[in-house]
Amino acid sequence: MSGDERSMSGGLRGQLRASLAPAIALAVAVALLRAVYLLFFSPYELAEDEAFYTLWSQHPAWSYNTKGPGIAWAIWLSSHIFGLSEFGIRMLSVISALITAVMVAVMAALATRDGPVHVARRAALVAAALCCLIPAFQATSLLATIDAPYLACWAIAGAGAMLIATGPGRRDDGTSRAAAAGWVLLGLGVGIGFLFKYTILLILPGIAAWLWRHRADLPTPRGGGRAAAAGVLLAVLGLLPVAVWNAQNDWATVRHLLGHVNIGLAPATGPAAAAIAENRPAVNILGVGEFIGAQLAIIGPAMALMAIGTLAMAGTRARMCTLLAWMSAPILVFYLLVALRTPGEGNWPIAGYLGLLPLAGMWVATRADRNARATARVRGAFFLWHATIIVGVITGLATLRLDLVRSGLESIGSPLARRVPIGRLIGGREMALHAAELRERVARETGLAPMFIAQHYGRGSQVEFYLPATLARDDRRVYIAQSRMGGRVVQHDYWPDYDLSQSALLGRPAVIIADDASVERWAPYFERVELVGELRGGTRGSRFGLLGWGYKGIPRPDGPRAF
Repeated sequence: MSGDERSMSGGLRGQLRASLAPAIALAVAVALLRAVYLLFFSPYELAEDEAFYTLWSQHPAWSYNTKGPGIAWAIWLSSHIFGLSEFGIRMLSVISALITAVMVAVMAALATRDGPVHVARRAALVAAALCCLIPAFQATSLLATIDAPYLACWAIAGAGAMLIATGPGRRDDGTSRAAAAGWVLLGLGVGIGFLFKYTILLILPGIAAWLWRHRADLPTPRGGGRAAAAGVLLAVLGLLPVAVWNAQNDWATVRHLLGHVNIGLAPATGPAAAAIAENRPAVNILGVGEFIGAQLAIIGPAMALMAIGTLAMAGTRARMCTLLAWMSAPILVFYLLVALRTPGEGNWPIAGYLGLLPLAGMWVATRADRNARATARVRGAFFLWHATIIVGVITGLATLRLDLVRSGLESIGSPLARRVPIGRLIGGREMALHAAELRERVARETGLAPMFIAQHYGRGSQVEFYLPATLARDDRRVYIAQSRMGGRVVQHDYWPDYDLSQSALLGRPAVIIADDASVERWAPYFERVELVGELRGGTRGSRFGLLGWGYKGIPRPDGPRAF
């Protein structure tokens, strides 16, 4: 046998080095291309959530009302290394996507370590490529939201679980050391991942059940249970900042999350929130169909690859493959059940696919190894793999210039043009410049320093990020009226400097960034309100500018806060 045809040998580290090189090269090359694109070619400004999280990073805290501190801390670090710009902020996601692809490849290599090295190499390469080809993962790799670092932490935890499980009966080739490292990686991934998104905990039930079932076969980490204890300690440390902050703030995050799945600990406040709560059905059967449809849309043909790979490989490599499936099942089932209560977002369960990607890679690799027979299964594998590549390349290129995609669709009169979400990624800078011009106009007329007030936290955060640096820091502050006008509580409500009840604000003029053109909505809070019209740069019909003279204050809502 040639070196590529014989089974891998010579220790776990050497096996991984032999099988991972192409996958790592691919992941690094894609990351470099993404970095070059963001630095020189990206037309996109910060989306609302990106600007919101960047504002968090400028207000360091142990946690925040809707999420843990991970995204704020990570953006702070990324922007200090690469600069406070779209590129500097989004490099966080580029690096996170690189880590995710490499860790998924590690899982595939570990699951195929008993086979020929060229099969393991191919499985790892395909698994890493899927991370780069799936539309949902492409989007998360270019935007500074919680998804990219959260996926990276999930993949690290999954790779740790695979290291723990990889060595039954192999105590002579370093697998005991690997198991010890696995416990540390598992704890590290869960602990850090919790700081980004709490559903990282859903990786644990499947892993725990698998480890219990196979406990007699697992190697004992060197140092006894100290490695497992270290992993548990790392995971618990990730819980502490969130727990401490919430204990000091009436468990705001718990209330927010329960509200997301239509289980409230406090009644909704305000007309908008009350209407939403009243119209939500107790159980939404159609929501399951919508959930599945959304997953098919954002995952593409790779969904079929994962489904078939899971069914096929779990039988042939039952022990390792079932671990991959078990670690993914809880989060997918959880969000399937959540769909019965609330529509949710399509990206919510995507971490659950990370354990299935190695199975898809293994299936393609083993089918390719049998291509000489050209069986129906082989042809099916290659059809799905090629379809995934084609869809991934098309969506990847389209994602780079959604503005051109929309222009092309508009030129042919396609109604699909309206569905291209370019308005979320372009226009924030122009909107902020328009708001700054309005402020200058009011300042000349009144001789006073106007303040900025936004009705929505996302638009307010965008405007604050892009306001001209020539304005003083306090003058660039954008106050948020969302919770005081029927919306939910946002992080600004926890910052004293953004409190709209400050006596120093009374009597000042304001530039208002509103969701509609209603002067009546704002009239009770000012001596006089004037409609300017739609702001430049905003999506038509959703960004309006108003001017207010003589601010009288906007009272806090009565009753329990809406989360």
